[in-house]
Amino acid sequence: MFAVRGVKSFRSLTNTTLVPTLVGVRGLATEAGLKYTAPQLGVSPAFDEAIKVLEAHKNETFEQVKAVEAQIEKLKQESPNDTQTLEVLAQKKYDLEVDSLLYDPETLWNFKNGQIDMKVPIYRHLKKIQFKQGPLSTLMERITQMNVIPDLLETSTKPSVDMEIKYPETGVFEPGLILEAKKVYEKPEIAVTNFHEDTKLYTLLMIDPDHPNQEFASYQEKCHWLMTNIPLNMVDNVINKGDTILEYLPPHPAKGTKKHRFTFMLLEQPENGQAKIDMQIPESRIIDSREVRKAFDLEPRGVSFFRAEWDSSVSKIYKELGIDEPVFGKTPRENPYMLPDGRQSGKFDYM
Repeated sequence: MFAVRGVKSFRSLTNTTLVPTLVGVRGLATEAGLKYTAPQLGVSPAFDEAIKVLEAHKNETFEQVKAVEAQIEKLKQESPNDTQTLEVLAQKKYDLEVDSLLYDPETLWNFKNGQIDMKVPIYRHLKKIQFKQGPLSTLMERITQMNVIPDLLETSTKPSVDMEIKYPETGVFEPGLILEAKKVYEKPEIAVTNFHEDTKLYTLLMIDPDHPNQEFASYQEKCHWLMTNIPLNMVDNVINKGDTILEYLPPHPAKGTKKHRFTFMLLEQPENGQAKIDMQIPESRIIDSREVRKAFDLEPRGVSFFRAEWDSSVSKIYKELGIDEPVFGKTPRENPYMLPDGRQSGKFDYM
């Protein structure tokens, strides 16, 4: 069904760090055209005292950050192969950098106004909290309610990156939204909010798990898009590089079938995202995504999906693709009184 042709190391892209010290947080909003105005002192003694406490804590913590940095540099010179200790110290440095600015008024103002530099730990920390409390909660609800879990993914799956998928005709869509086939004809743009400073390699898989299998009167998975070796980090977060294994195939749900769940999966590649992979997929595009993930040791990190069903525009897509259009079950007749806002059911009557 598919074949492994080789695995190569990718460590050369992670030799340099992308995370600066706390210097550079100040003035971020000003450079973007907005300006933070500090509250006036001398009005409230309690407020003035609170500011003093915050400044003292920030300065004290920053001194601790410098001490940990010195430890890291010393260890790199004396025991460069002690990766476990280096990772512990790096995490300690990150935690201190976050703690030093967690309650800083200007930092919080920058974040609230969208002035975010993902190279700075505090902004990554706040963005991660925002993702877990907002988009992740909605995503988990949708992929569970609409059976992406367990049809495609395990019940233990919990995405750790936020995928923002944008079609030219629809803009960014919420997971599970119903989109018209003609509006998802062009390949979308995908931006990934991730929280790791080093560059990792990912595989992008777009699957339709509701493709009819006539032989067994059931459904099978059809791959609509496949890319491997996509380099991403917290700054370079747009999917525009990598190896295209299968070009984007526009969704074309057949007549008489149920709503299809076109699912995007972002999969971290082996060795903590440092190993390249090379794969072959059948020309039919019929695959078993679980087998693919197992064969190449791919871990789900991001997921999103939309739903689509047959309408009159799909026939044109079949013609453009040079595929004979199949018909299953009863022929759907479009209801002219329903508005195609993508959120309502009953768009079709069946004759």
